[in-house]
Amino acid sequence: MAHNLAQNPKTGAAAFFTVREKAWHRLGLVLEDCPTSADAIVYAGLDYRVEKTSLQAFTLPFMPHPVPLNDNWPYATVKDRYATVRTDTGDPLGVVGKNYQVVQNREAFGFFDSIVGEGAAIYETAGALGRGEVIFISAKIPSHIRVRCNGKEDAVEQYLLLMNSHNGGSAIRILFTPVRVVCNNTLNMALHSKEGVSVRHTSRVGDGLKRAARLLGLIHREYSGTGEAYQQLAKTKITDKILRHYIEVLFPAKQENEEVSARMAKMRDQIFDYTQTGAGQQEIRGTAWWAYNGITGYFQNVRPFGSYEKLFKSNLLGLGHALMQKALQQALQLE
Repeated sequence: MAHNLAQNPKTGAAAFFTVREKAWHRLGLVLEDCPTSADAIVYAGLDYRVEKTSLQAFTLPFMPHPVPLNDNWPYATVKDRYATVRTDTGDPLGVVGKNYQVVQNREAFGFFDSIVGEGAAIYETAGALGRGEVIFISAKIPSHIRVRCNGKEDAVEQYLLLMNSHNGGSAIRILFTPVRVVCNNTLNMALHSKEGVSVRHTSRVGDGLKRAARLLGLIHREYSGTGEAYQQLAKTKITDKILRHYIEVLFPAKQENEEVSARMAKMRDQIFDYTQTGAGQQEIRGTAWWAYNGITGYFQNVRPFGSYEKLFKSNLLGLGHALMQKALQQALQLE
């Protein structure tokens, strides 16, 4: 699999760290203890600045004859467009407009501390993709959701995730995401309208991050609603027949060609099998919580994505994330 992790120019290593877990694609650093925010930036290879600079076009192949002389020959400045550049390597990261505001990596880590309190966030993963144009950080918050299921306790930890781009490709995305400890499945919040915050890279990005911090602080305090939804799933008993129907509702048969239909049928069977035998599934068997974790576990641990970057973006920010929301809503309707 392609990993697409950026390279740390100081060490030559992949710009990524994780705590006590196998590193992404067996690259980057595996740390025994959770670092401080200052150390996390260094370990993840994120201790660089990004600046916006004028964008110029190389015009020599198109110059008329005789060539007109000017101070900038053979380059021409592109009006109202700029390049974002890493100052430590000189690598261009993207092309942005005049109103684009860079948010430095250190500001991103500072944002975490403003939400959960100075030193309270437990940084567990961070890294950069490509040449450093996309960065991500996840931190565990020191509180748990505890779900009582089949007479046993299922622990769900709370994480805060931030993803930022330096190439104009996306806004800053911040969201809470629960993680079931037993199998490390990334789940998503029950309250769809409060799942996270996006902040655009405008001149008022600083104000946007302050508002986001206040909003996410409220979400954090109201997080008990997620635990109540999970507990409802744990109390709802279902059969294998209901499980099959649940999977078919989420992945309905389509009037496509035989190849597409065969792939869909294979995926439904794989999800059913994972729900039956996946990590941590036996202990919660026969409940709506079991069915829901079968979906999330399949997309986190089984389904091929072609690269870790695609899996990361899909499960947390893209189509996979939306599907998990739908899976949760459908699971809450099981009886």
